[in-house]
Amino acid sequence: MKNFKNILLIALLAGTTFAIPACNNAAKQDEIPALHERKKAMGPEDERIKIKDTYDKALVALKANPEDLKQYVTLATVYISEGRITGDNTYYSNAAVKMLNKVIESNTGNRDLQFQALSLKSAVLLNMHQFKDALDVAQRVLLSIILTPAFLVRLLMPM
Repeated sequence: MKNFKNILLIALLAGTTFAIPACNNAAKQDEIPALHERKKAMGPEDERIKIKDTYDKALVALKANPEDLKQYVTLATVYISEGRITGDNTYYSNAAVKMLNKVIESNTGNRDLQFQALSLKSAVLLNMHQFKDALDVAQRVLLSIILTPAFLVRLLMPM
């Protein structure tokens, strides 16, 4: 009986040891990537201020309403701009894709935001030299345009 209690205690401790890091990883997945401080002067100062201000406003808006998908698109554009300016393309491209995936994977039915997110993701993937993935995403963009009622009406209407 004493052995059974010891085994049960060890199993519980081992379970918590593995469960706690898993919870932390899930929380990290939902985190919004930070905007890194620039190590040296790059570009005009007013441009840096505008990018930082846009980033901060998007964070505030997302804290107020985490379902505001437009802010994820805004953050993606901030990351794309900052990656081009600083040359830290790997970090900022991954951050942009992460934000765009939040919009793409949502089921809101907002076709405009979906279109923006897919278009930007395709461009980011091209920048990352992930050409096959970029093509797949671009084809989804094309399908999203073709399958709109307005496009189908224009296509079927005689000129």
